[in-house]
Amino acid sequence: MGFCENAQIQMIAHNSAFICKVCDSKIIISEGLARNVIVGQCPQPAEGDMAEQEDIKRLSELTVGQTGRVHDFLEENDTCARLEEMGLTPGEQIEIIRFAPLGDPVEIKVRGYMLSLRREEAELILVNIAA
Repeated sequence: MGFCENAQIQMIAHNSAFICKVCDSKIIISEGLARNVIVGQCPQPAEGDMAEQEDIKRLSELTVGQTGRVHDFLEENDTCARLEEMGLTPGEQIEIIRFAPLGDPVEIKVRGYMLSLRREEAELILVNIAA
């Protein structure tokens, strides 16, 4: 698990840190560490390369009224499994309805109903932003 010579790296998102897919793992690295990674052009597009061209952000970074589709989760844990059980599955349309005064929780619309998420839950969800 991690970066190694000749590994294919797919950029998933970049905000204050880089979120990369390496083999079957998702890795988050700081900009400082990312400067030490030397990459070259892949001879053929990696599987899922179209996602690289999409605007992908964490759900917690969206603004009120913004819509998108669930892309993936940053982790595979009990919290993410529970979120999937609540209807947040890849490809599902979501809309940001409102944030509480201090930004936590966030209310979203998914599958026709309103759902409130804690900020730490919203940070685990990657969303393709609607154009």
